[in-house]
Amino acid sequence: MVNSGHITTYPWPYGLLLFTLLLLLEVEASWWLFPPVITLSLIALPLLLLLYPLCTAGTKRYFLTTGLVLLMLLNLNSSVHQAQEQITKPRAKHLIQQLEAYNRYYGRYPDSLEQLVPQYVAEVPPTGFGLLIPQTFSYKLETEVHSTAPSSFELIYAIGAMVNATYSSRTHTWHVDN
Repeated sequence: MVNSGHITTYPWPYGLLLFTLLLLLEVEASWWLFPPVITLSLIALPLLLLLYPLCTAGTKRYFLTTGLVLLMLLNLNSSVHQAQEQITKPRAKHLIQQLEAYNRYYGRYPDSLEQLVPQYVAEVPPTGFGLLIPQTFSYKLETEVHSTAPSSFELIYAIGAMVNATYSSRTHTWHVDN
């Protein structure tokens, strides 16, 4: 828009782009311990408030847009994580059931999740974490102290930076390691 020889720009395309990029980062990184959006917001929002009075009118619109985008994403953070968990838990439950079925049939657990394909699962599903680069489940066999054959397994998936959710077939429970 031209106004008295000056070009006036609107910050909404910038806000939409910033929102999209940060939401993608949140979904892709799936950092539960220090989500990038929360960390960025804790740094950026106070800076925006501090620098806002020093800015020109045009820059203030971008500062306000940035602040609004960060506040909206802060509200979405827990919803994104819950959605990822709602996708992951049924997939993990199905894998656990198929691992137990394999064990009942063969008398042992498979050496890898890929051994379940195609008889027990069509493919090993990814977790609900990661959008562009889907995160995979990890599988680990456990052997008792006085045994030579694996007697249980752990199914693991990452829910954040250095944070894993682990299912133990020995205890039939999930726990979070951080």
